Amino acid sequence: MKTTTALVLALTLFAAIPLLADDVPIDPKDLPAAVTQTLEDYFPKHKILKAEKDGEKEFEVLIQYKEIKLEVDLTPAGKIRDVDMKD
Repeated sequence: MKTTTALVLALTLFAAIPLLADDVPIDPKDLPAAVTQTLEDYFPKHKILKAEKDGEKEFEVLIQYKEIKLEVDLTPAGKIRDVDMKD
């Protein structure tokens, strides 16, 4: 009985792991206008490679700007929180 209970608990926790992930891929067209405007203001002629919503607080956007890839973290209001260069 203890083994069955432990197995059920382990499977339940394992199944819940994806629900705990904050980053949810989104279509770049669904980014708030303030986010896309900030990207255009700071990185003119950029190309969005990937966009993710990180909970309700932030968007992570991978862009190609000139010859480099950047991951830009922004608030829904378009405020830049962080910029990281990617390989």
